[in-house]
Amino acid sequence: MAWLCGGLVAGHVLVALKHHYIDRDGVLTRMLPRRERHAGTTPRLTAQEER
Repeated sequence: MAWLCGGLVAGHVLVALKHHYIDRDGVLTRMLPRRERHAGTTPRLTAQEER
């Protein structure tokens, strides 16, 4: 069971890196938490908020 869970985690990591470095489609950056912004800057709108 532990090997199965480890394999699933490793597979997800590899696919996320493939999307980031090969496909360059922004999937990995959308999954990561955003950094804190400095005071006085306006937050960037997401694609959904722009509609």
